[in-house]
Amino acid sequence: MMTQGHYAPKKTALNEAWGLDITGEGLIHTCSEDGTVRCFDTIEHKMNWYADLNKDATGKSMPMDPATKDLGLASQAKCVASCKEKNAIAVGMCDGSLRIYENGALVYC
Repeated sequence: MMTQGHYAPKKTALNEAWGLDITGEGLIHTCSEDGTVRCFDTIEHKMNWYADLNKDATGKSMPMDPATKDLGLASQAKCVASCKEKNAIAVGMCDGSLRIYENGALVYC
């Protein structure tokens, strides 16, 4: 199921899915260096939603790394955690920043 979602052709390193959060309610959140965070439903066997991490707080695409032509570190994710009470997820980025999504919408960047 997860392999249908994460992939980006990287020039300088392997493309890896790093973050995994299992909610216990049939949902799995994943994040990757491909610049996405995804929510999979293990009961329905489908991807519920995904968010493009290569967008800034205004929704504008962020620039590629000028040296490597890959996504910048601010677009590549390393960890994810969920909060059922707020229907939110937190995503840790490779540059050390944090993003928070509630109901699939970016609320903190």
